[in-house]
Amino acid sequence: MENKGKSTPEDELLLIEVTRLREENDSLRRELKRVTELYDLSQQGIRGTQNQIFEKQLERLRRDNQIDKMTGVFNNNYIEDTEVKKKLEALSREGILFGIIFLDLNDLKVINDSKGHGEGDQYIKFAAQSLLGAVSSRDIVVRKGGDEFIVIVNALDSTTAGDILVVIENRVKNSLLEKNVKASLGVALSADCDHNVQETINLADQRMYAEKRKSKKK
Repeated sequence: MENKGKSTPEDELLLIEVTRLREENDSLRRELKRVTELYDLSQQGIRGTQNQIFEKQLERLRRDNQIDKMTGVFNNNYIEDTEVKKKLEALSREGILFGIIFLDLNDLKVINDSKGHGEGDQYIKFAAQSLLGAVSSRDIVVRKGGDEFIVIVNALDSTTAGDILVVIENRVKNSLLEKNVKASLGVALSADCDHNVQETINLADQRMYAEKRKSKKK
């Protein structure tokens, strides 16, 4: 009679081999999954690092685009930056005001015509150095273009802003005089212009030209 209910030695060996292959296959699948996960994580890290580098490069380019090459102070791109305006205006509405000192260098054309543009450039550099020396590190000096500069006086308390702005204006005037730089100045406070950056600049600009006209009549 046939022995149907019992396995032969060959069957047992075959079963052992099948079991071994299954275990190896499971092990390979687990290892493949682990390696795949590690690869995905490494790719995320690489992408994250690349993004950080790219963002830093963009920020550096943006900042370089806002620096005046001749003087090293900010240029007009800074004052036109939407984010800068938003921050200044938001703080001003919360009571942390800003002031604008707008100044125009006198006699630059005379210097350029009589002594050359090299001397004129030096005159502009002296003005920038004077302004940087007259204000605090939290204030911003901007060369708007040509012979025009703007000083953004930051973090002014609403109760003392006017007085402090006058003090800084006088400090700027004295610092310019020490370098033999003559300029006309106009001053405006954000609270007087509905906390709007451009309107504050415009008012300071108007007051500067009013002073320039007065000085020409003397």
